[in-house]
Amino acid sequence: MGVTRTLADAVALILQSGAEVGITLDFIHLARTGQGAADIAAIDPGLIKIIQICDGKRDLDAADVLAEATGERLYPGSGELALHDFLQAIATAVPRYTIECPSLARVKQGMTHGQQAREAMASVRRLLDACGIY
Repeated sequence: MGVTRTLADAVALILQSGAEVGITLDFIHLARTGQGAADIAAIDPGLIKIIQICDGKRDLDAADVLAEATGERLYPGSGELALHDFLQAIATAVPRYTIECPSLARVKQGMTHGQQAREAMASVRRLLDACGIY
């Protein structure tokens, strides 16, 4: 087992393992560790198995990072992360995309899971259209 903080760390761990494993690329974690589109473009796209699309604020107080990561992610395209750049750097051969945008605030406002899912899907469609993907 190893500790990975950067994409290069993740690639090294995967290559050392010799196993059929890959990277789940989470945009918030990518941005929070100072990684960007150039870091994505520098790795073998075949190592990226899942893209976890989410958004958030560019700068966040350290005290708020855990709350955002676990319960207050923004819909894709409604925050300040460089999602367009991240997506442009990724080969379109990535097998799966997921949306990660839990929000306790939306639940407290009375939004149902279905409403949140529809809004999240609409935001991803707008983002992918803007990037010319699919």
